[in-house]
Amino acid sequence: MKNLTPYERFCWSVFDDSMGAQRDGVSVEVLGVLTSEQKVEVEKKLLTTLENTNDSRPFIAAGAMKLISCAPVLKRRLSTGFKKKFDYMGVHAAHALHLIEQWPDALPIILEIFQKTPKTRDRQWTRMMAVEAMADFPNSKVSLKALFDAVEDEDDFIGFLAIQSLKKIFAHDEQITPLLNRLQETQVTPNRWIPGFLDERQKLFIALQKLVVIEMPKVARQKKTVSESIKPDMEQISLFGGNG
Repeated sequence: MKNLTPYERFCWSVFDDSMGAQRDGVSVEVLGVLTSEQKVEVEKKLLTTLENTNDSRPFIAAGAMKLISCAPVLKRRLSTGFKKKFDYMGVHAAHALHLIEQWPDALPIILEIFQKTPKTRDRQWTRMMAVEAMADFPNSKVSLKALFDAVEDEDDFIGFLAIQSLKKIFAHDEQITPLLNRLQETQVTPNRWIPGFLDERQKLFIALQKLVVIEMPKVARQKKTVSESIKPDMEQISLFGGNG
């Protein structure tokens, strides 16, 4: 791997089927050093691959490269739909279209997938991808409301990811960032369900509501159980694309 050129590294990260490539995800950081000719070659490969793949990495790459030529393929894949265990691909397709052309239907699709996906362990990955994608919609109050509500999700990890997305959105806000950092402290184990931290959590929501002018969720006082009856689909997880 050390001897690969940036172009070879990027292609390996997007198209290679090895577990290492799938685990590491798309090497977005090398895009800036690819030549115009190399980007054209990647674009050709993506246009072919996107037609049928259930691997999220080409979708992520198309979005990161903002390839207008890929938009029709992405919309066609969305219109035909994805199989149940690959429903998270709808998030990646819509997210890529948002990055490429600020597609107005992107956020509604991502929100619908997040809201309609069952809160079970085998579907957790889909909901995770939706929460992470919402970080790229900083100017939408609908998205912000969904993220703040997701902080109180019965799945504690979804709540943690929601805070991470909010921290990304408000990274340069000197008033909100410290509140989100404190909120994160109330989210992590073992603090999440300790009464004192629940009280602090409520105070933080009140402070945040005043700043962002969005109604905050009520603090749950008792943990709800997320169904453990079905384990996560390992085929789904192996195709995550790392930076999704």
